[in-house]
Amino acid sequence: MREREPLVAIVGRVNVGKSTLFNRLIKKPLAVVDRRPGVTRDAIKKPVEHAGKSFYLVDTGGFFPIGEELWERVRERIEDVVKRSSAVIFLVDGKEGLTPLDEEIARWLHSLGVPVVVAVNKCDSSRASPEEFYALGFDKVIPISAVRGTGVDELLDEVVKHLPDAKVPKKPDKIRLAILGKPNVGKSSLLNALVGSPEAIVSDLPGTTRDPVEAQDADFWFVDTAGIKRRFQDPLEYYSYVRSVRSVHFAEVVVLVLDPTQGVHKVDKKIAGMVEEEGRGLVIAVNKADLVPKERRAELFERIRDEFEFVRYAPVLFTSAKTGEGLWILRQTAKEVHREFHRRVSRRDLTELLAELARKHSPGVVLLGMAQVSEAPPVFRITATGKLRQDYLRFLASQIRQRWGFMGVPLKFEVRLAKRKV
Repeated sequence: MREREPLVAIVGRVNVGKSTLFNRLIKKPLAVVDRRPGVTRDAIKKPVEHAGKSFYLVDTGGFFPIGEELWERVRERIEDVVKRSSAVIFLVDGKEGLTPLDEEIARWLHSLGVPVVVAVNKCDSSRASPEEFYALGFDKVIPISAVRGTGVDELLDEVVKHLPDAKVPKKPDKIRLAILGKPNVGKSSLLNALVGSPEAIVSDLPGTTRDPVEAQDADFWFVDTAGIKRRFQDPLEYYSYVRSVRSVHFAEVVVLVLDPTQGVHKVDKKIAGMVEEEGRGLVIAVNKADLVPKERRAELFERIRDEFEFVRYAPVLFTSAKTGEGLWILRQTAKEVHREFHRRVSRRDLTELLAELARKHSPGVVLLGMAQVSEAPPVFRITATGKLRQDYLRFLASQIRQRWGFMGVPLKFEVRLAKRKV
């Protein structure tokens, strides 16, 4: 079954430059690019427009000729994407030449009957010979260089010939929700359970997700991110970490996923601190709740609340991607946090609260007024005759929460110094 919006999939064996081409076509460095084979495992989808036509471009995992379980899942995922595509860019390596695996992929594509344009990458090399790839049996063979961008427009000219005259709709006004956590705590499983389809590859191997994986439903834009570690073993893990951090910046609500069998680690707290620093809404999801007996949950809940005392405003929920427990509550809570993220309080109400609190608990300086200067995240500006102590600002935040909510949302304060009125 084809998508309502046209899909164009980039397929090919590992390490032929699919992610480099994907980044070139979407004009953003989104997919992780690395010389090692198998870096891209999940399918990443982004909108592209060319010659008056729009489509979603999908960067798939590379075909890998070994029989590991994970790669079988990658192959299944690629096939699912290709069957839903209006056209396929079959990327090959002109520098390396035609290989038996290229021929195997070509036979598979012929069997599916999807329009295919062969793109011969690395044709900036003197060793490249694009003509030999006509042996694969496809009508169009376009020499390109994904790194330099040569031949890319010609490639797109051929691709859009197979697409309907349709525009990809603009992103709807949905809640941007990022899923973060350590490796192997169930982030991808949770994404798939929330969306109801296998958008992300799920495996017991840590580090399966390396690129942010986007999915959507009627209410949310979900982003499943690479697991965040305390130390990076190589540059690839660091690049994945950078993309995870970037996902927080563009999110409105972040779900921090914990594994109750692992306890709370420093990395979990680091992630929560990063979300607070970015001023994003936060929900803590204790995943794999099916592994926690009901009689132990109250104790575990309090222990987690104590560990995350510095973000005590964040709701803590028990979820299970396996059984579906807590998923509806997680969705509703994320919606509520999103509403609080955009909440605005009038200057008059805030100034009245400030005056009321100053009469009961003197801050040591004269407070002249308070106003909310922005939302998403909420920022409050206080005009005072001197600096305010951090403990008073924490007290003020707690009083604002008691009166107006702001569940799951960090509150930020700016203090503007002014002369005392006479």
